[in-house]
Parts: sequence; C-alpha cells; structure tokens
Amino acid sequence: MKYRGLPGLIDLQLIIPVLILLFFSLVTLFSIDVTFFQEQLVFAFLAIIVYFVCSQIDFKAWEHFSVPMYIVSFLLLLGVLFLGFESKGAVRWVSVFGFSIQFSEILKPVLALSLASFLARNQSTSKKTFFTIIAFLLPIA
Repeated sequence: MKYRGLPGLIDLQLIIPVLILLFFSLVTLFSIDVTFFQEQLVFAFLAIIVYFVCSQIDFKAWEHFSVPMYIVSFLLLLGVLFLGFESKGAVRWVSVFGFSIQFSEILKPVLALSLASFLARNQSTSKKTFFTIIAFLLPIA
C-alpha cells in the first residue's frame, strides 16, 4: 500500500523493513544486556507511536511550521549549555523525567525539514540564496 498523501494510509514498503531492523536490533541488545534492551524497547515503542502520528500529518502543515520548529529546536540546543550535564567529557545530554535526551538528535530531522522547506520556496540559485542557507546552518554548526 502506497502513501498517496491521504491520511490513514501507511507506506508498508517503508515501515516493514524498519520493523525488521528494529526487531533484530532489540534481539541483539537482549543478548548483550537486558537493561539496555528494556530501555531501548521503551524508546522503540515511543518512536513507533511518533511515526504513526507524524505520518498522518499533511506535509503542507510540516512546511507551514518548519520555521517555528527550527527556532524551538535551536533554543532547545542552546538550553543544553545551561541545563546539560557532562558525560565523557562533553555536555550533550539533558535529563528530563529520568531520561537522558540529546537535543541535537531532535534538531537533525527538524533542520532537514526546515532547509527543504526553504529550498522549495526559494528555487533560485543566486548568491543571496547560498548565503541565506549558510546563515541558516551556521548557528547550528
């Protein structure tokens, strides 16, 4: 079944390989350490729920909210400087309700979505567009 932009349809060619990889990854973790397995199982269920929720949102809505999502995720990344704790010599993690979250991982898909939205709106290949993209990416770098 192909996703044709209609809510309620899921691309099975996308989700089935992901679920197979997830299964093998969880089995491997279970054979290594049960506590790692349990932690990743929780995150796997959360990720599947987020996938199904996000896949039902029209792509034009994502485009509409791409700039606010970029700003919020950038502010979260700045928040790591003040709220983050040091682990292995670097401050990358923030503790939220007992879970350690790396906000840079949240920023990655948001950055891709925001940049794609910008490029779709501004299809010119001028120097101004190039420097706007650099200005867009520079604060993250």
